[in-house]
Amino acid sequence: MSTKCTIEYKKDAQHDLPDFHLYNDCFDDENLYLEMDCKFDANNKGVTVVIPWKLWNVLVSVGKFKKVKREDAFGEMNEVLERDTQ
Repeated sequence: MSTKCTIEYKKDAQHDLPDFHLYNDCFDDENLYLEMDCKFDANNKGVTVVIPWKLWNVLVSVGKFKKVKREDAFGEMNEVLERDTQ
């Protein structure tokens, strides 16, 4: 069973975008994850990723996120990530 909660996903060569998957993990409320087909440069100081501007516009259009408290299926309150609509 996957713990990935998809935020945005594209696998479509027709729109001249690399395949990508933007998601958060159900057990990690501090981070978002981006998997994509891309060029990159990695060294001991970090990673530089080449992001095509068309893909950047798609990612930015997803919007901001905020933490909110939600009741889960067992009646417990947990913090989860939610799109900020304001």
